[in-house]
Amino acid sequence: MRKEKLRILLTNTLAREGGAEQVASSLLLGFLERGHGAWLAVGVNNSLAPNVVLVDNTRTSNLWSRFWWSIHKRTTQIHSKFGRWGERIRRGLALMAEPLGILETLRGYENSHYPGTYQLLNLLPQRPDILHLHSLQRGYFELESLPYLSKQVPTVLTLHDAWLLSGHCTHPFGCDRWLTGCGRCPDLSIPPAILRDETARNWQRKKRVFAQSRLWIAADSHWLMEKVRASMLTYVDARVIYPGIDLRVFSTRNRKEARHKLNLPPHLRILLFVATKARSNPWKDYQLLKRVAGQVRSLMGDHVILLVVGDPLSGELAEEDDVWFAPPTIQPEQLALYYSAADIYVHATHVETFGLTIVEAMASGIPVIATRIAAIPELVVDGRTGYLTPPGDSTDMANRIVEILNNNDLQQSLGNAALEFAKRFDVNRTVEAYLQWYYEILAEDRESQGPMQMYRSTHWTQESS
Repeated sequence: MRKEKLRILLTNTLAREGGAEQVASSLLLGFLERGHGAWLAVGVNNSLAPNVVLVDNTRTSNLWSRFWWSIHKRTTQIHSKFGRWGERIRRGLALMAEPLGILETLRGYENSHYPGTYQLLNLLPQRPDILHLHSLQRGYFELESLPYLSKQVPTVLTLHDAWLLSGHCTHPFGCDRWLTGCGRCPDLSIPPAILRDETARNWQRKKRVFAQSRLWIAADSHWLMEKVRASMLTYVDARVIYPGIDLRVFSTRNRKEARHKLNLPPHLRILLFVATKARSNPWKDYQLLKRVAGQVRSLMGDHVILLVVGDPLSGELAEEDDVWFAPPTIQPEQLALYYSAADIYVHATHVETFGLTIVEAMASGIPVIATRIAAIPELVVDGRTGYLTPPGDSTDMANRIVEILNNNDLQQSLGNAALEFAKRFDVNRTVEAYLQWYYEILAEDRESQGPMQMYRSTHWTQESS
C-alpha cells in the first residue's frame, strides 16, 4: 500500500551551526528528497536552504512588544556576524519586547516568552501533519506553548541534551539533583547560566508543562535515553534514533590530494579535532588535546601536529602554541577534505550525547581516539575502530596515538573497520526511521480520535553496537 505524502514542520534555533542544527537540516532535506512537504521554522535564519521560515513574534496586539520584536526580527544576521555578542544583543531585544522576562531573569527563572511559538502551525500554507521540535532552550520557543501545540498536531520532540530534564543546565555532569527536583544547584554557571538558584521552580515548571502535553520523545543515544527514562518527562512513546550523516559526502578520499586542496604539508602526521568554538566550548576538552599534542610531539618530533577545525580565526590557517587552527566551514564537502587529510581523529570532551564529528571521521576511513564518556562508547568500538581513553588522561591518549602512527598496518585496519561501522549512521536510515515513526503516530492518533491516555514506554529502534 502506497503511503501518503506528509506535511512536516521541524523547528530549531538555527538552520545551521552545530550538531543539533545539522540533524534538523538533514531531516528537512531528506524529507524533501522523498517528496514530502517539509519546512524548518527557526529563531535565526542563517541558511539559504529551501523551506526555512522564521518564527514571527511580531504578530501580537501589544504595541510595545510588536515594536521591539520588529527590531529583533531585523537583526537576524547579527548572530552570524558577531557570534556570542550578536546572540546577547538579540537576547536583550527579546527581553525588551517581553519586560516580564527581565524580572524573571533577575530572579533566576528561565525566560521563555516568545509569542510567535503559538503561531507555528500557521506559518505553512496548510496545517502540518507532524510537528517535530529540536533545541527548545536557545531563544526562540515558549515552553508553555507545548500543551497547546501538542494537542493540535502530533508532536515529536528530539532531545540533543539534558536541558529539559533539569532546573537549568544543558548537562548536569556528575550532579544527580535533576532526578529529584533540583534546588541547591552546585553550579549556576553551566550554560544556559542563571543568576539565582531557582532551579527547583524551573524543574517543577518543566514537569508541569510535560504533564499537560502529549509528546513523542526521541533521543540521540541510549545514554541520553536512560536519563529520559529516569526523569520527570511524561510522554506517549520514546525511541532512540541516531543522527545520521551523508555518506556521499563523508567518504574515503586520497589523502595526498586532500592535503593539496587544503594547502597542508604532505609530510606531516595530522591529528584532527573538529568542534564549534573549540577553545571556548564548555563541553569540549581542548586543553586535554593541547597537552596530548605536546606529549606526542615530544615522543615523535615536530612532524606531528594537532589541527583544530572550527575555531573562529581570521585567515585560512593559523598556528599557535604548536597547534594549527582552521576557521569554521559551513560546506560539508570542505569539512570532508579535512577528515581525509588527517591520520587520526582525536576527540576529548566533558560530555557528549552523540558526536557527529566522530561518525564523519569514521566514514572518512580514519581511526578515532576519544574519551570514554557519555555516549561516545556507542560510536567507537575500543580496539576495533579506534581507542577509548579515560577522561582527562592525556598520557594514555598520547600513547595510543603513537601506537597507531608507528604501525601503518594497525592504522589501516582500524580505519577500515571504522569505515564499515559508520555505515549504520547513514542519514537515509535516520530519515526513514523518523518517517516510519510518523506514520505509526498518525495511525494511532486517528484510531484514538481524541486525547490519548498518557503512558511511558521505551522502544529501541537502532542498535548500539
